[in-house]
Amino acid sequence: MTKLLIYVSLILCFGAVFAQAQATPDYKISKIKIVPFEQSSGSFEDEIAVNDDRAFFNDLSKALFVTVEISGKAESYEARRELQITVTEGAKVKAKKIFMSGILNEKGKFYFPFWLDAPMCSEVKITARITGQKNASTTTRKVSFQCGE
Repeated sequence: MTKLLIYVSLILCFGAVFAQAQATPDYKISKIKIVPFEQSSGSFEDEIAVNDDRAFFNDLSKALFVTVEISGKAESYEARRELQITVTEGAKVKAKKIFMSGILNEKGKFYFPFWLDAPMCSEVKITARITGQKNASTTTRKVSFQCGE
């Protein structure tokens, strides 16, 4: 009888852990923050908002500091989930990086910093994608750069 009670208790514990793991909702990309950095002055500029149509022309010392914010269940961690960031400049891949997800904070957020070096002379497209979950989450932002006379 004691062994049966132990087995039932173990099954219930493992079942609860399994159910909790299954109940963790998908993570979402909640924001891609883009902040220009002027290398000639060493200063950050105002953030480029989502609907900002700001363009850069012959700004050869303009780098970009990018932060991707993900959201999910507070204080959760899913080891199989990863964030992939792909940056294209025109038709060319400028950068590609894969991050492993960390433990989301008490507000259900985690942040991934990413640096894009100058110079940039064509439209820059930043695509962030969370994989390793039932539904992938993808967000894209664009910044216009041009060079010439």
